[in-house]
Amino acid sequence: MQANLAFNSAATKQFWEDFRRLTTYDVPQPQMEQIIVSSMQTSGKHHFPVPARKSRYQKDLFFVFDADIVAGKVLVYRYNRVTTREIVIRRYPPE
Repeated sequence: MQANLAFNSAATKQFWEDFRRLTTYDVPQPQMEQIIVSSMQTSGKHHFPVPARKSRYQKDLFFVFDADIVAGKVLVYRYNRVTTREIVIRRYPPE
């Protein structure tokens, strides 16, 4: 099944802003998107972990997504929130 981040959505735009603000990854966005989507699809989990060594927050981060199947053949991940093990750092949409 094909999978991707929600195309051209406000949630995905916010995800990339949060991702750049909170991580130190130096990978071009298209490649990072492939890594993130592949990781979630392979693991069957709807979050992408970032280890503390790659986090500007100095803690393990988890970018959490909601997943929907569109037209029975495309798995679309929609950004929901970013957390540490203890707290939600940011939730989308903002409350």
